[in-house]
Amino acid sequence: MRKSLPLILILLLSAPLFAQNEKEEQRLGVLGVVTAKTARIYVDKSTDSGVYFTASEKRKLLVVERAGEWCGILMKNDSLGWIKSKDIDVSAKIMAAGGKVKPFVSAELTALAEKYKDVPYVYGGTSPETGMDCSAFVRMIYADRGIELPRSSRDQALVGESVAFDDLMPGDRVYFAFRGSSVINHAGIYCGGGIFLHCSNAKYGVKLDKITDGTYKNAFAAGRRDIAASR
Repeated sequence: MRKSLPLILILLLSAPLFAQNEKEEQRLGVLGVVTAKTARIYVDKSTDSGVYFTASEKRKLLVVERAGEWCGILMKNDSLGWIKSKDIDVSAKIMAAGGKVKPFVSAELTALAEKYKDVPYVYGGTSPETGMDCSAFVRMIYADRGIELPRSSRDQALVGESVAFDDLMPGDRVYFAFRGSSVINHAGIYCGGGIFLHCSNAKYGVKLDKITDGTYKNAFAAGRRDIAASR
């Protein structure tokens, strides 16, 4: 029996999802949703090629290329898998790269901590009035810049240019995997100067924290930059 390769959505993000060389930086892609009951991800644009894995209905995959009746899926090891276009819906065009949007600056980001200081943390919440979780907060801030992000922190981390911890700039999105988890479970926005903004937990809500603190640095899993939103 053929052994399946790692799924793209298992975010063991010790390795970037995006290539670091200049040629590959623009492969930001869009999130596509599998519409078939099951859909095979092939090694090449042919049903006679090998199969990487079989994706189930409603699974989100990162589409970075279109070629006729095929869509190219970015794999965790930065290679491409191929899915039949009829088996995946990319009409929503959920992207992490906007058009001409106002860039983030440190002072503005830190000021947001004061603006939203009374917003409580509520798991699954999406309203600043009744409470939000970490990914909803990040999504709201970016929506104000005209950038639409996926709802969950795991899906948000699939889009954008990969940024190493030491290369973070104001406006970069930061993602963490706490409690020994192999998948992302927290999100925030880097403000510069070793500080980041996040909707932290039920006790503190929206606040600033030091990303250089061992708790956060050790749990850091991914940095993502939306080219049009950061400088």
